[in-house]
Amino acid sequence: MKPVVVAPCHRPLLGRLRDLPVVLRISDPARAAEAVAAADEFHLNLTCVYLETGGELADLPLDGLPETAPLAVRVSASGPMRRIAPRLDRLQRLNARFYLPARTRAQAAEIRVLSSLGLHTAALLVGPEPADWEALCELAVYSCYNAAPHGDIDPFSFIARRYDLHHLPLDPRAVWFEAPGKFVEADETGALSAPRFDGGLEPFPLAIEELGSEAVEIALNEARSSWREFFITPHPCQACEGFRVCLGLFAAEAGEGCRGLMTEALEGAERAAAPRVAPVEPWQP
Repeated sequence: MKPVVVAPCHRPLLGRLRDLPVVLRISDPARAAEAVAAADEFHLNLTCVYLETGGELADLPLDGLPETAPLAVRVSASGPMRRIAPRLDRLQRLNARFYLPARTRAQAAEIRVLSSLGLHTAALLVGPEPADWEALCELAVYSCYNAAPHGDIDPFSFIARRYDLHHLPLDPRAVWFEAPGKFVEADETGALSAPRFDGGLEPFPLAIEELGSEAVEIALNEARSSWREFFITPHPCQACEGFRVCLGLFAAEAGEGCRGLMTEALEGAERAAAPRVAPVEPWQP
């Protein structure tokens, strides 16, 4: 198994990533088409183009964004709905997932509105602001239980899609390209680093040219199983029902708030995985 390499769209680097699964990072929307073309030119297995912009979704330039290419678009907020509404049709046509902060009630409400409009979103659940756990629980319930058509809200939709009792645990960090054992990051020089379960990065012991080797598989397996370190010494995560779909995502602020959120996500995933019961035909007068 080869890891997914999260790398800048830097041409001298791309030639070394041939045939590897790659997430290409860019910060300028005008470079999106260039990144897609470069992935084809250098024979990369493109997972997506990851556009990180500091602006609002309402101000995102759309003219340079290819409609069919897989896009991950990180924005600071949705922005006023009066500016999103005129461009909603174009946003809906993009093969995109929109990443937004989700720590406050207002931020959770923005994601819920975008989802109700059919846009696929990813909630950035970890951040410096105090979390409104009640608002996030409501967002998880909306994602998992709302029967009306709506866009995905990851990581809750991701957990519901991938949940399998026989293939646990499930790491939601994959949504943000930060799952240990699945992703590695490369800088422009080709130096590699690997994500940790505590949210940090550490140097990866192998070079890009070795990413198809047996040694990489060993290193990735060790990284994937390092969540077991949560059980070496007493930790609040050990008693959490939602740990198997969280893996200590909120370890730095572990408590009843995150426990309620991830337990809600787990129950929603279990419901999605359960056999469907045919609706009862109502009696007729």
